[in-house]
Amino acid sequence: MSDGSDEQESGEPSDSGAETGTPDTKEVEEPSVETLREQVEEKYDFDNFGPDDMARMTPEEWDAAFDIETWITGTELLDRVEADVKQRVADREVFARLERLSNPERLIAYSDEGYAVVYKDGSVAGEGTVLRDVKPSVALCSMDEYDPPEMPEGTVLPDRPRSQRELGRSVTE
Repeated sequence: MSDGSDEQESGEPSDSGAETGTPDTKEVEEPSVETLREQVEEKYDFDNFGPDDMARMTPEEWDAAFDIETWITGTELLDRVEADVKQRVADREVFARLERLSNPERLIAYSDEGYAVVYKDGSVAGEGTVLRDVKPSVALCSMDEYDPPEMPEGTVLPDRPRSQRELGRSVTE
C-alpha cells in the first residue's frame, strides 16, 4: 500500500511540475519575432551582407529578418538574378553558362561542376558548386533593398584558364 501512496505522491509533483515548467520553457525557447529580429540586426551587418552571412543564418533568423510579403518574385526576380549571375561570371566569381527557358519560365546556370535551376517563385534546385554560387544571388535579388548590377552587354561566357600543360600540348600538336 505504501507503494501506491508513493506513486501518488511522486506522480502529483511530477504532473504539477510539468504543468508549471512547460510554459516557462516555451517562453525561453521561442523568443518573439521582434526579439529575434533585434538579435539578427545586431549580429549581422546588412549594409555589407553577403553570401557568407547568408550561409550562417538559421531559418528562424531568415524569417525574422526578412518580411516574406515584400520579397521580389516572378519575371522580375529572374531578370535580377540573371543580371547578377552574369556579372559574377564576367567578374570571374562564378564559372557557369546561363540560359533563360520558358514553360515554365526559369533560369538555368550550369557547368561541368553542377547546375542550378531558378524558378519564378524563388525556389532553386540543383547540385554542385553552381548551386552553391547561385543560391546567394537568388536570396539577395529577392530583396527590394538589394540593387543588382546592370545586365552585362552581349553573351557572357566563362573563361577557362589554360594551364601550361594544355598550352604545351596544343603547341606540339
